[in-house]
Amino acid sequence: MPGRAWFVNNSVGELTIRSGGAISSGQDLEVEYEFKIEGSYAADEFDGDARNETVVNLPSISTARGCELAAKILVDELKTARWEADVQIPPGDLSDVSLVEALDLEAVPDEAMSVYELEQTPEGLQLRLGSRDRIRDALEQIRSMLSAASERV
Repeated sequence: MPGRAWFVNNSVGELTIRSGGAISSGQDLEVEYEFKIEGSYAADEFDGDARNETVVNLPSISTARGCELAAKILVDELKTARWEADVQIPPGDLSDVSLVEALDLEAVPDEAMSVYELEQTPEGLQLRLGSRDRIRDALEQIRSMLSAASERV
């Protein structure tokens, strides 16, 4: 910055003293600074409403470009609405039951749904379905890609 006696390169944590400034050669300095690498991506249709903004901390990303790419992956993956359904199948012998006939498919969107969670309880089988990845699934995919990339380096 013009007029400052020093310059900080945040990405490498380096302090450079400018010649002719208020800091003299050999002068002791005590320096503290914090720096957080950030990046963002907004879809063209994003209206700027903070309620539609998601902030995620991925400490394993070490560059602003990496943060921007991760943000783009999340936006691309999560920009379509996700349908969810909770299904409860009562306990008992289901060998002669047709789930297709038992379900009210008129209320189900045209998109295929995946099982997110499956739990056997005394009340029967509990299923949580969804039409696309949840944010935590997309984040886990990014973390997995980062881990694989760091192992190759």
